[in-house]
Amino acid sequence: MDRHSHHRPRLSGTHPGGRPVCRSRRGIDPSHLAGRFAGTPPLVERWGTSGPRVVLVHGMLGAETTWAAQRPLAQRMRLDVLVRHGYRPGVAAAPDYLHDAADLLTMLAAEPAHLVGHCYGALACVLAAAGAPDRVLSLTLIEPTCLAELRHPAVEALRLRWRERPRDPLEFAATFGTLAGLPRGRPRTDDHWAAVSALRMCRPAWDAALPLPAIARAGVRTLVLSGGHSPALTAVAATVSARTGGEHLVLPGNDHAVQHAGAPFNERLEQHLTGAPN
Repeated sequence: MDRHSHHRPRLSGTHPGGRPVCRSRRGIDPSHLAGRFAGTPPLVERWGTSGPRVVLVHGMLGAETTWAAQRPLAQRMRLDVLVRHGYRPGVAAAPDYLHDAADLLTMLAAEPAHLVGHCYGALACVLAAAGAPDRVLSLTLIEPTCLAELRHPAVEALRLRWRERPRDPLEFAATFGTLAGLPRGRPRTDDHWAAVSALRMCRPAWDAALPLPAIARAGVRTLVLSGGHSPALTAVAATVSARTGGEHLVLPGNDHAVQHAGAPFNERLEQHLTGAPN
């Protein structure tokens, strides 16, 4: 399929009857994750050779697409870009934030790091920060899809729509494209349709009881960013920042992909990583 094709995509991640895969879990204990997923080492791309260690965790879009605008930071930092499960070449797996969190705990055991997570990747960062707060130098969450954290009308509307989510791929993308990172008013690429497929297959975030207060109690410096385009995700970001004792910053202009702002985002991120006043 051409990268800008408007033809109806064929998406994976459904049961034979056509319904998307749905998994859920409540009451997550981060201390059990590393042992549960032992034996599968993290897949990491290193950008940069010196400076503070920063681990980047992508969301529904792939790592390169998600973090392209952060490559200039590799001149001053060691960027460890985690390739999440479900995105590894030649390995068929449904995206799972629990497995991603186990990868992060393994990486943190080797060396402390700043954690930066976008969208679904933020869930793994939250679990890792709660599970090993003494190894996390700071935490940055970009449009985190921590959708079980509040009862807000916009979030409840998304939750209800998910229960009756359409089988048709185009209808699904139209309804949940924001959560998959689809830009508004632009042609869909193969990467975008892959993100929609990943959203259909992933362990859902709706029922995840995340240990946000543990991050606040541990004093992990936390910055939460949102793009100001979605009432649901803005409300989630505000709640996550409050429960982690962090700061909430709205940086409009790039919808869900706040980090695609490039220099303005990178400057604010560096201020947070270094602890400098903004």
